[in-house]
This record gives sequence, structure tokens and C-alpha cells, in this order.
Amino acid sequence: MTDAPLFNWQVPDDPLLTIEQVARARETAPVVVQAWIKLGFLDTVEGEAGEVLVTRESLLRYNSRRGSSDPSLLIPIHPLDALRSYEDYFGMSTRDMLALAAEGKSPDLPHGEAERMYDHWQSEARMAVEEGLIEAPVPPATPTPTGDT
Repeated sequence: MTDAPLFNWQVPDDPLLTIEQVARARETAPVVVQAWIKLGFLDTVEGEAGEVLVTRESLLRYNSRRGSSDPSLLIPIHPLDALRSYEDYFGMSTRDMLALAAEGKSPDLPHGEAERMYDHWQSEARMAVEEGLIEAPVPPATPTPTGDT
């Protein structure tokens, strides 16, 4: 193990870390690490089994920038409240955003940070659909042939 910058946290030497390893290294709960990921503070990759893995480099970078945990991240937020925050920021409903995504479209966004937030919104919305918290948008109807020849 190697000392991370500041606060002497112990970070495993592996280049990719599980959410649980990051939580132990930062002495916090896995749900807090998941919030950091959703907020874009940590970079992730998908493991062979589909699990979310945090890059060691991004954890070290986060440790050097952040110091201690942001107390506001320790307070759980309901997923629907998070979706409402994105709706307020982007000025459209989650349902409309998902419908655009289903068509392979997205709005013109002013900067990279907005693009990253939009990606996180899509991810959170898809999870909310999977969990049954919101309904998936109905895809647009495709015209069917009438049989007139």
C-alpha cells in the first residue's frame, strides 16, 4: 500500500479499485463513493464482470484536491430529487431527455462540464427506470403499411 497525498490515507497499489476498496481507503461508506462517481469526481471503467471499478489515479487525484469528505455528500438524496435537480439545470423533463436519448439525440450543451452532467443524468434516469421509480418513455410510433396497392 502507498500513502495517498494529504491525510495519509492508504490506497491499494492496484490500478483499478472496487467501490468497497475506495470506501475503505477513504474511511467512508460505499454509497458516498457512488455519489462521488455520479458527480464525476472519480473516473471509472467497467470490469470484466460488469462491475464498476475506480481508477487508482483518479482516487489519488481526488484525495489531493479534496482532503476530507464533503459533508453534504454524506446526506443521502432520493433519486427522484436528484433527477429534479437535473431537470431544473437543463430545463427539460427527465422523460423528454430519455426520449431524446432513445432517438440518439442530445441538446447542444455549452461546455464539457454540462456534457458530463448530462451523461450522469442519463445514467441516473436509466437506473431510476430499472428500479421502477419512473416510467420509460414510450418510443415514437412507426407508421405501418396500410396494405393499399
